[in-house]
Amino acid sequence: MRASNTISTISDKLRDTASDAGEHLTAAGAAVNQGVHDAAEVAADGVRQSARKAEAAIQDATASGKELYRDAADRAGRSLAGIDTLVARNPVGALVAALGIGLVLGLMARK
Repeated sequence: MRASNTISTISDKLRDTASDAGEHLTAAGAAVNQGVHDAAEVAADGVRQSARKAEAAIQDATASGKELYRDAADRAGRSLAGIDTLVARNPVGALVAALGIGLVLGLMARK
């Protein structure tokens, strides 16, 4: 009987140990799951923050581009107005200048 009691005691202890190991594994799995969830949340926050910064940079670049376009259009308009005024004041001189520019461009293209 003594051997039977010893085997029974060992068997009970093994069941208890297996049960404890299962509980520890379950707790460890929950901790790992929580850690992965927290890491994913941190990564998602980083991506959202980067997206906001990129959007702000794009908006700034767009605003700068629009301003540069307006400035260029304004300068081009003023240049054309200046040429119109010059041609209106001296049409013969403008015609001679145009012929001279055409001649120079023609000679350059020929070579």
